[in-house]
Amino acid sequence: MAALREAHAAALLRYDTGLSNYIEVLDAEQLLYPARMPSHRPNAISLLAVVNLYKALGGGWETPGEQAAAPK
Repeated sequence: MAALREAHAAALLRYDTGLSNYIEVLDAEQLLYPARMPSHRPNAISLLAVVNLYKALGGGWETPGEQAAAPK
């Protein structure tokens, strides 16, 4: 990951100084951003699992549609 960040920074520097075109920056970003995404995915999945568990155990909230359908 560090190597991809360095490559992106180097591509930006080359572009800023006029030594390369923006295609190099885009290529570096195309490699960097997908590499960063999976690091957030497990955290989001585990948080979603906690929310689902909380709701399954009876905690949680009701949406306006659920409140209207609930017997009074």
